[in-house]
Amino acid sequence: MSGAEHVPSARWGHALCMVSETEAVLIGGQGDKNMLCKDAIWQLDLCEFVVMLYSAVSIRCHNS
Repeated sequence: MSGAEHVPSARWGHALCMVSETEAVLIGGQGDKNMLCKDAIWQLDLCEFVVMLYSAVSIRCHNS
């Protein structure tokens, strides 16, 4: 797996929310041609200052 697969796609109009002192969540945004990003949610681990670690987050919806 290349390093490019471990980072979010380029985007604008997103939100970055701190969820703890060492973790943030990247939500939403738009990319090329004003299309919504397909990789909409990422968790960012800020423990390592030099190498920031991203993890893709998958959301599952359950019908009630």
